[in-house]
Amino acid sequence: MLKLLFLSENSMEHGSNKDAFTSDFPAMVRSLLWIGLAFFYLEFMIPVLSRIVFKIEGLDLGVIFSMQTIGFMVSSPLAGYITDHWSKKKVVLMGALGRGIAYFIIYVAIIIQSYILLAIGTFTIGLMVSFFWVPFNSLLSQKSNKNFRAHAFGRRDFWLGISIMIGSMVGLTYSGLISSTFPESSLLIFVPLPIYGICNIIGGFVFQKKVQESLIVQSQTPRNNFPPSKDSPKSSISVLFGICCLFFVLLLTAINGSLSKPFIIPYLLEVSGVDISRASIAWIPAGILNLILAPRLGQLIDKIKPNIAILITSFLGAFATWALIYWGSTNILTFALILIVDMAIATASNLTVQNYLSRISKSRRGKIFGVSSFFSNLGGVIGPLLGGLAWDNLGKSFPFIFSIIVELSLIPLYWFTVLWTQSYLEEQYSMDSKNVTRNTEA
Repeated sequence: MLKLLFLSENSMEHGSNKDAFTSDFPAMVRSLLWIGLAFFYLEFMIPVLSRIVFKIEGLDLGVIFSMQTIGFMVSSPLAGYITDHWSKKKVVLMGALGRGIAYFIIYVAIIIQSYILLAIGTFTIGLMVSFFWVPFNSLLSQKSNKNFRAHAFGRRDFWLGISIMIGSMVGLTYSGLISSTFPESSLLIFVPLPIYGICNIIGGFVFQKKVQESLIVQSQTPRNNFPPSKDSPKSSISVLFGICCLFFVLLLTAINGSLSKPFIIPYLLEVSGVDISRASIAWIPAGILNLILAPRLGQLIDKIKPNIAILITSFLGAFATWALIYWGSTNILTFALILIVDMAIATASNLTVQNYLSRISKSRRGKIFGVSSFFSNLGGVIGPLLGGLAWDNLGKSFPFIFSIIVELSLIPLYWFTVLWTQSYLEEQYSMDSKNVTRNTEA
């Protein structure tokens, strides 16, 4: 399986335009193999250790889950500012080191059974995530031609997905075997956490060694209208209004994305009556195929105008959500197939948005990605709360119904925002000649 995944990505790399990416771009995205190992493992194990080690549930468990998102949210604007003013490579290293240390903090919290230290550790992970992803995405934008930008983000997702899959397979298998042999030994059961922490630190230094910050893809097109001239106050107000609308739409998109997602598996379990193992088996193929398809989806998105892409993905996403609850709940195979489509559509939509954000301003990419992360995480906090209220008070179908309504309502908002702001993009949606240059000011 892994061999097929690597061959698939390599074929995309060799099939790409030679001027689409810088020479160090492949090494840059492959460094993510060190970074994502603990993502799914920790997400899966937190409820386990919370119940088994800390004997907590309900509100306390909710606090632990929310700490990472809150940390990510509050640090995103600062990470954006720092990214635009410091060496992006050094900020990435800071983020990798911080996350590595956070895994050690969580491991120590488990050993000494400190709930407060566990909360600090999860908050630290979220805090340092911004200092990794904001500069990483900014560098990725610099090292990819604008006409291949969505493909670049897709290749990022591909290698991150490979890392997540390896980390979850190895970590969960190990912890499962040890817990059955030494059920009381938290010291042994959760050993993958410090190992993955070390891997994050190694990944940060690998990134420093392999990536050249001065090597960028430079478009030959002249500078556009962002930021607006001080001599044009109306233009400045127009741009700020458009950017504010864009961030508002991102907030609604994040709320929509998290409205129903936490309730997909519970809905399947309660409505269809399948057990957790069968539900998990249905979930896994969607995740694997999603990471395989990400670069291909990026190539497709690069050929479509953003407003058209949003129109297509929103309609298809709304239909897939409807199909998931009305068709997928009756058959586990149908559920798995629809979920694959639904997750692929969500990935395509995300690549469209990230592509658009990366084009607004080359000199302010850090701030753009930082503020967008703030609103995305804010939506990620609000969405599950609204979905949970709908689940408890209106019925189990209502988080999905509300998600469909919100997704369709976003179409005119996205359309308006894109039409309002597109003329101000520093990198326009048009094919032009490309070349790779060394920018000594980068």
